Amino acid sequence: MSKNKKLKQKQAILQNNRNKQVKESNTNLSFNLVPIEFLIAFPNLKISKDEIDFLSETNINIPAYIYPINEKTIHEQNLVLKSKDLEPFQYYKTGWMVISAENMQPIGTFDKLELAKDFIYSTYPNIKQIRYNSLGLKSGYPNFHDIPNLNSTIDKEQWIEYCLHLEEQHGFLFDPQDLIEYLIKKLIKEHDIPTCLYNSFYNNLDISPIIDFIKEKRLISYLTAFEILSSFEYEISKINK
Repeated sequence: MSKNKKLKQKQAILQNNRNKQVKESNTNLSFNLVPIEFLIAFPNLKISKDEIDFLSETNINIPAYIYPINEKTIHEQNLVLKSKDLEPFQYYKTGWMVISAENMQPIGTFDKLELAKDFIYSTYPNIKQIRYNSLGLKSGYPNFHDIPNLNSTIDKEQWIEYCLHLEEQHGFLFDPQDLIEYLIKKLIKEHDIPTCLYNSFYNNLDISPIIDFIKEKRLISYLTAFEILSSFEYEISKINK
């Protein structure tokens, strides 16, 4: 799956959640413009099927969210409160607000993200991890600087563990094709692979000539990596199943 397709999938999931909030709200002023990126309090440490289901359709035991604060969110939240004859909330001009999942109303504001997280952990003892809505602990794309040592014998289990770790950390932003491209560039730099093979991959996503080169040079660790990466999205990934 390409980056663009993954980002569209993420946007579709967010839009689905927005639509559900509007439909189920008691007022059309409910907070229905969900930020593109926010944090969710999860009762599980690792990404699970329940979590994926939550982000697409169903609600699991999620007590709260953390939204970034800006003038637009302050205005919208206070409109909701005013429509329910409640006093406007006191916000920091910038920072983070904790939103109750029960009624999508703010229950706390903080100038630092860590304070918002501490508030959730102390308020909801069952929460074990706070993750971004992109199914990742980190925002942004992985840089692959911590890949397994390709100069030693790396078995399949180690590469599977590494790829699942990237998926845990970066969610939809981890694309196995990006890691394949990274490894091909290492082959060019360290093993003099012909650049035409890289061009073949770049233009046609064809790695078979590269696999042939790797086999010829007996680069076993690379061969294992390519085998896992080629099958990761459809056979191993927890997100894309």
